[in-house]
Amino acid sequence: MILDTIFMRSSSSSLRIIGIDPGSHRAGYAVLEKTLLKSKF
Repeated sequence: MILDTIFMRSSSSSLRIIGIDPGSHRAGYAVLEKTLLKSKF
């Protein structure tokens, strides 16, 4: 998964990617869920 590799590099950049691709809402939500899980733990 490209999103997974980008997310591992830096969470801030992954959040920016969500804004870049407004068409891929599902991908955006998936990244948000990962950030929430990481922030909790």
